[in-house]
Amino acid sequence: MMRGFYNGVSGIKTQSFGMDVWSNNISNINNVGFKASIPEFKNLI
Repeated sequence: MMRGFYNGVSGIKTQSFGMDVWSNNISNINNVGFKASIPEFKNLI
């Protein structure tokens, strides 16, 4: 049962990371010299 909780929390953390990256990209899109990031989920595994 604990493994199921771990998998659920891991999925939530992964989605949160992706949302953080995209929100950072959106909030800084008009800044000169800003380079957008792409969430790479393979690094989290």
